[in-house]
Amino acid sequence: MAREGGSTSVTRPMRAAPANGGAGGPVVRSAQRKRVLLVEDNRNLRVTTSRMLGHLGFDVTAAANGTEAVELFRGGGQPPDVVVLDALMPGMNGVSVLRALRELAPGVPVVMCSGSPEELSRAEAAGEVAAVLGKPYDLDTLAETLRRALGGLP
Repeated sequence: MAREGGSTSVTRPMRAAPANGGAGGPVVRSAQRKRVLLVEDNRNLRVTTSRMLGHLGFDVTAAANGTEAVELFRGGGQPPDVVVLDALMPGMNGVSVLRALRELAPGVPVVMCSGSPEELSRAEAAGEVAAVLGKPYDLDTLAETLRRALGGLP
């Protein structure tokens, strides 16, 4: 099912990546595809990162803002295996989203993303994130960061 819009989420099942990784880049290989919640307010980056995550073998649900991410989390069902969270967003910022997600599912690893080194340092210092990811990032950096956040899973 696909939903796309200006400020609404893009939620769509991603096709399995080729076993050889396709056009380069590592692929997540496990008995069950890992689920990722991507929270990014920039539409172009949200779409691009969703595609990258799909290429890596993740099932992706994307939220356009923090409020939407928390609503998706509260919506029931099994929580994602990892959250990729933009630190700086209008309205509910990344730290506020992180706090809300910690109340709902304390054990879910969160990767905090930002183009601001100061924000990444603050996120790391708080000790509540599994990893930080500087923007811009490429496929290999995203894959390695997610691997670390998920405890070294391939």
